[in-house]
Amino acid sequence: MSHLLPLNTCLQATTWRHLLAIARMHGLPGSTRTPKAVLVQTLTEYLSHSDTVQHIIRHLDDPARRALRTLLDADGKLPAQLFHTRFGPLRPYRPWAKDQADQPPPWQEPTSTTERLWYLGLIFQTTAPSPTDTLPYYSIPAEFVQPLQTALFHPLTHQPLNQLPTHTTLDRDITLLLAWCQAQSVHPVRDRWLPPTALRAIGRRIGPPAFSEQDLQRRSERHVPYLAFLHYLAETPGFLSTVSGLLKPTPAAWQWAAMDAPSRLRTLYDAWLSESRDTTQHWGAYHLPFGWRRDPVALARSLLDALRFPELEGWQPAERLWERWWSRAGLTLLNDYATEDDGRAVFLDLLQGPCAWLGLLRQAHNADGQLYLQRTPQGDWLLALPDAAPPPLADDPSCRWQSDGTILVPAAASPLHLLRLASYAQWDEAPADDGSQRLQLTEASIATAVAAGFALPLIREHLEATCGQPLSRRWWTRLRSWGALANRYRIRRVTLLEVDDPQQLGELRRRRTLRHALGDPLSPRAVQVKPDQLPQLLRGLCQLGAYPRVELPLAEATASAASLPQSALLWLAGEVYRRLGEHLPLPVPLPTDILDAVASGLSDAEREAAAIHADQLLRDLERLIEGYLPYPAGEHRSDPEQMRSLIEQALAQGRDLEIVYWSAGRGQQTTRRVTPYWIEEQGGVPYLVGYCHTRQAQRVFRLDRIEVAHIIGPSAPTLD
Repeated sequence: MSHLLPLNTCLQATTWRHLLAIARMHGLPGSTRTPKAVLVQTLTEYLSHSDTVQHIIRHLDDPARRALRTLLDADGKLPAQLFHTRFGPLRPYRPWAKDQADQPPPWQEPTSTTERLWYLGLIFQTTAPSPTDTLPYYSIPAEFVQPLQTALFHPLTHQPLNQLPTHTTLDRDITLLLAWCQAQSVHPVRDRWLPPTALRAIGRRIGPPAFSEQDLQRRSERHVPYLAFLHYLAETPGFLSTVSGLLKPTPAAWQWAAMDAPSRLRTLYDAWLSESRDTTQHWGAYHLPFGWRRDPVALARSLLDALRFPELEGWQPAERLWERWWSRAGLTLLNDYATEDDGRAVFLDLLQGPCAWLGLLRQAHNADGQLYLQRTPQGDWLLALPDAAPPPLADDPSCRWQSDGTILVPAAASPLHLLRLASYAQWDEAPADDGSQRLQLTEASIATAVAAGFALPLIREHLEATCGQPLSRRWWTRLRSWGALANRYRIRRVTLLEVDDPQQLGELRRRRTLRHALGDPLSPRAVQVKPDQLPQLLRGLCQLGAYPRVELPLAEATASAASLPQSALLWLAGEVYRRLGEHLPLPVPLPTDILDAVASGLSDAEREAAAIHADQLLRDLERLIEGYLPYPAGEHRSDPEQMRSLIEQALAQGRDLEIVYWSAGRGQQTTRRVTPYWIEEQGGVPYLVGYCHTRQAQRVFRLDRIEVAHIIGPSAPTLD
């Protein structure tokens, strides 16, 4: 603070009348006949002793001590206007005025903290030039700096402190929010807020001390600061989004869940201080501290600068931290806002709320209930202090598997485990005593997940990776039996073409003009008809001399892909993506309730047309991979003509085939049971089209890849 003026210079720049008032305040000799030079010398000798200043400080009240600490934190000088705003004005004194003859002089009864310090001679007014004018400042003399620091900044850390638990579960709690939205159909209030049912469910799973019983009875998350902060951190980086009226985790949330612990924490910290266009609105919408300010992020960053003070390596009173921040930044940042306590309460809310939830600070109370704070090693790293190391990677303990199908997910487990399990396991009502979340595999949860497009092999892979052990044969058999329940029944509106003779379907398939109108076969005598191709199919059948009986209005199912609305195209894309999960792991599982919400706005004809087009796309893809992929030369497995005769025999008898098939896409042999539909040729290569009971769907088999085949039944001939 070399810019501060010495005491003698400050006294010489003071008026004679004010010097006399200071002398009388301290009981020093002086009268109206005492020259100014004598008063300056007397006050210099008296106030220059450090013991004198410390004696004065011991008799000051708390507001006066706070004002002096504020000056020290501001490097000894503050604008007079800001000082008056915080510590009261300085009244002009005119002892010769008739209307003040009966009033005591101001040095005897000061009406503000500013007046008390002014007449004690602890602060003086100076001026400094500005771009437009010369501004008055309050400052302290250079000789006062050391004795004031000694008298005002005693650490008080010798008192016993009751330390509060450090918050370490922020990323786990955000994962619970994301997982609940993944597992349930959460309809947000006004397209953003969690409904009360979701608030209570998530609150029970997070549990105390973050959630109390009173919090669970709230009607809005904005009245539960911690949940509002979690939702803010999930929305700002785009982890949660409203899709078709449902609140669902986005692909960005799954990418975040796959990160290591330090990266997840850093992402949340950066999201808190994001400078995006919507950040200010989010701070106000979620009722975060200082959300009413025009630029709350700038204010939060100034607070983080205060947390970088070296003193916070040990325990420091929160009051002391606020005073230092207020004198250096708060006075300027909050100058345009009238607050009852200069933002002190909101400042402490920010420290005890987001700063503590992010693990920047430890908290404690002394015997008098005063709050003390200390920076954590994690705080050093997030605040980018020199030589600060990131927190150690979590052990990422595996989830614990129990024989009844219950899975305990530890609090320190990877968020990816919980997000995956939430897609096909049932949650218990409340967490375990150690913070673990309990989920259970049930018949309903597995069958529902499989019906929604979650492949059983993928569920098995997830379970083994999550629990760190192979799935037992008994449980794999149980999962397969539960998953089979999803394939027993399928409810759809379809347009059918039924024939008396299965060979007729094969003949129609061979005609190019009719082939594109036919969809998936449902039996050897029934096949789906694409709604937009129905008129073309009727004309082609009439040209062949066939006159079908039409049992539905033609206008009911004549929507073409080009005429489908955007919502139907969105459903089509989602359905194709979902069903790809039957063949390969999806980066992000698509919740089926999103597709249901989109489909609810479609007519029956639009839904049917979209489903037909989705089936066609997947069938073409499967044929490319499984059936119609060009076969490598020199690797034929059997004679196609001999295989054709056996298949035609099975078609004539209406019986199934059991084949050993070599899959070029997978490069392996598989044994399958197939219900044959017909034989067709493409590019001069014969193919069998039939229903594969192993895959529980229609498949295409190239005849020269069938190594072994026999008709199922007694005395059936076998072809090797």
